[in-house]
Amino acid sequence: MEAYARMAEAVAAGESAALATVVAVEGSAPREVGAKMVVHAGGRIEGTVGGGKMEALVRQAAVEAIAGWGEGPGLLMVGFVKPHHPFDPPAPWSRMYAPDAVAMPPGWTAESLPGDLDFHTGYFPNASLTEPALRRIMAMYYATISQIDHHVGRILDLLAERGLYDDTMIIYTADHGDYMGFHHMILKGGLMYDPLVKVPLIVKYPGGSSAAATGDALVSNLDLAPTILARAGCEPAETMAGLDLAARPQGRELIFAEGWRNRQYMVRSRTQKLLLCREGRHNRYFDLAADPLEMEDLFSRGDRQREIEALKQHLLRWSLHDAVTPTYLDEYASTIDAPNVCSPATGGREDMIEYLRQEMEKPRADPFAP
Repeated sequence: MEAYARMAEAVAAGESAALATVVAVEGSAPREVGAKMVVHAGGRIEGTVGGGKMEALVRQAAVEAIAGWGEGPGLLMVGFVKPHHPFDPPAPWSRMYAPDAVAMPPGWTAESLPGDLDFHTGYFPNASLTEPALRRIMAMYYATISQIDHHVGRILDLLAERGLYDDTMIIYTADHGDYMGFHHMILKGGLMYDPLVKVPLIVKYPGGSSAAATGDALVSNLDLAPTILARAGCEPAETMAGLDLAARPQGRELIFAEGWRNRQYMVRSRTQKLLLCREGRHNRYFDLAADPLEMEDLFSRGDRQREIEALKQHLLRWSLHDAVTPTYLDEYASTIDAPNVCSPATGGREDMIEYLRQEMEKPRADPFAP
């Protein structure tokens, strides 16, 4: 901890944070909560923003937003890019972890399992991933996570200084995980193994309720909106499928997920997982109680067909009756007034597409080279 504190003190004010933090202040009638503006911290990208600058912009915007809160409720979402690749934390964070000292992760294999790269070859050449390269990646990944601890801590300090911390609900989470060496892969895009679908989730409730409690319940990010609304005294919409985590800390028996625009579905219990894919050759079934690292696919085993069929029926019911909210983007819907929010009328979308096209066409060096 002392070494970390010294490292944190050395971080310049403009360096970066990561992942996502949602902050909501409780303390007024539901109608006032509903009328409060939602601010998405961040700025419009002007050219290439790297080396921790984008994260610094987001962090600073979050601090300024909280500093500007007056009386009454507030809601703030802070969305950071890191620890998403590229794995390029600025100094001194980049020196915080020695690659040779990091432990290889559970699930690392000498090569990818049969069929994994057939589903998706990866955003980088997973087949050429080596242990030394993975150690370098993990060291940089851990460095960006340490940035989270420091910079999110600064946001929480500001809440405390303003006397808002005790009555503030804070949710700390991410949108997806990373293989980070699991089955000889990095990043995402392939089959929904646990390192990809399991994400951090820390909830601090107003008033300190459930403080320091931990749990291994099966929960979903779909549960966040109903949980926030309940603390604000609002009823969730009928189309919301999530749970109030404070009222149902035990979670649920099954978790469902969909990926790649219906190319694969997942249904998972505490002890079983079924991956059902559009191309049947990619289907997987795992006995997680005996095989938590998902090494042995049992989908074709005759003695497992009863369990597989039961999970298929749960998945069918979920897709037909529970997951009914339309999934589409209304580009002309009302938006907040913020510099990083654009509409088709502004031409901002075309600018972003052109920027991404140019970046993708640039020649890239071997990402695993020392």
